[in-house]
Amino acid sequence: MASGHPWIFSSDVIDRGDAARGDAVLVMDPGGKTLGTAHYSESSQICLRLLTNRPETIDRAFFLRRLAEADAFRKRIVTGTDSYRLVHGEGDQLPG
Repeated sequence: MASGHPWIFSSDVIDRGDAARGDAVLVMDPGGKTLGTAHYSESSQICLRLLTNRPETIDRAFFLRRLAEADAFRKRIVTGTDSYRLVHGEGDQLPG
């Protein structure tokens, strides 16, 4: 996280609170500083996948905005075809 990488491994998580699989959770460092909002997985070694670097509601509007941003980016850079990957995980701030 400190280096800007959008993943936090399970071994680095100190307190999971009452987080359940698939929840969007607020991520804080050991000193209580907010690092962002992430998807939580209880079964993966990658326990948290950062969605945003601030507290944010992760809802339908959030995903529609991110998808629109990915689509606009592709339309700017892709030429000569009508076929392309709309979303590329962390590259589009939509980690798997």
